[in-house]
Amino acid sequence: MEMVSTITNLISNVVTFAGGLLLLFGAVTLGTLDGAVNSMGQNSGLLSSLTDWNSTLAGYADSISTGVVMPVALTLLALFMILELYNATQRIAMNGSNNAFTIQQIALVMLKIVVCRWAVVHTTEILNALFEVASTVTVGISGYVGSGEVNTTVDIENAIAALPGGIGNMPVALELMVVGWMLRIVNIVVNTIVAARFIELYVYNAMASLSIATLCYQELHGIAVNFLKSYLAVALQGAVLYLVIGFYPALAGSLGTGGSITEQAWAMLGQSVILLVAVFMSGKFTKAITNAMT
Repeated sequence: MEMVSTITNLISNVVTFAGGLLLLFGAVTLGTLDGAVNSMGQNSGLLSSLTDWNSTLAGYADSISTGVVMPVALTLLALFMILELYNATQRIAMNGSNNAFTIQQIALVMLKIVVCRWAVVHTTEILNALFEVASTVTVGISGYVGSGEVNTTVDIENAIAALPGGIGNMPVALELMVVGWMLRIVNIVVNTIVAARFIELYVYNAMASLSIATLCYQELHGIAVNFLKSYLAVALQGAVLYLVIGFYPALAGSLGTGGSITEQAWAMLGQSVILLVAVFMSGKFTKAITNAMT
């Protein structure tokens, strides 16, 4: 009987100890989840210029554009100029070599060549102007929508106090673990999409002159037009991301107002998934806007 009593007490002590650890785990995890909600609500960087966000990548893009891509783009432009002149001579021949028509066609071709060469050489300035348009919209939105930080605190003390205690904390701890990992995944994806937008802009800046070179050739000028629309869409995505993330505090405003620890944790996850879906759709929003510019 004495041995049975000793074993029973040992088991009881182990259960109590495990319950205490799980209780501590619950408190730490819930605090971490509370911080994760705020980290997903921060849109820092979306108001930055390409140079401010990462000056090294911006420098790489400019150097590649000037030293590698620009000579190739100018070579392509020369080829397109020759083709355009050939097409002009064909039109002149079909019109019977009328002097006035001939002068008009040659003047139009020369003007197109001058404008297109200027556009290729000043591709960076053109893209910067488009980016400034998007930045102006983003800054304007920031005057109405905050930084996205969630001004709420999960009621950790009351939530932990409501736990059943002992081994009964095990289901709660498992739920918090699942929610915690899912929240971290959502957080990583949101931050990745925001960063990927900047990287896409750097790639566009580096390779843009190749697309702009097609502007002077009638059969291919749609490539340059579509590229500029795509660049504007990605630039405007920053404004949409700022707006969507700025909406997040309103979505998460009900957190920390009561309920069990698991209810609050799952509520965090639900609102964060809504944010994730909206962030994923931000590119679709801006493409719809720019595609309507015809």
